[in-house]
Amino acid sequence: MIWPRDMEDPGHNDHGVEPVYDVATRVLLAINDFEGEARHRRADAAAVASVDDVAQLNGDVADFGADDEEGECVVIVSHADTLQITQCAVAGADLGKFSQYRFRNGEVREIFASIDSLPDPIPLTFR
Repeated sequence: MIWPRDMEDPGHNDHGVEPVYDVATRVLLAINDFEGEARHRRADAAAVASVDDVAQLNGDVADFGADDEEGECVVIVSHADTLQITQCAVAGADLGKFSQYRFRNGEVREIFASIDSLPDPIPLTFR
């Protein structure tokens, strides 16, 4: 099983999986790139990305931010593992334990740069 191996070594690529560290880096760089692009668009008087603009991006990151930084929001729509890895990376938590912070189907969750913002972990169990 991959999740127990992720807990031991978030940098592994056993069975051809993308390493947890690589997922975190890819998503955080995409968010950073998109936020920079969104700031540039707002500077050009485009406060909200159009559907066409969003469709042209990588598909994982969308910014529907307001004019000031405090009101900005990044919406990430992705597979649960990617979301769990992202929330741990942003919160500064152990990336190897990402699978303990599961999302329910269709769940929307705010993430913050604080370990205290994470839900209670649910340890993995095996039969």
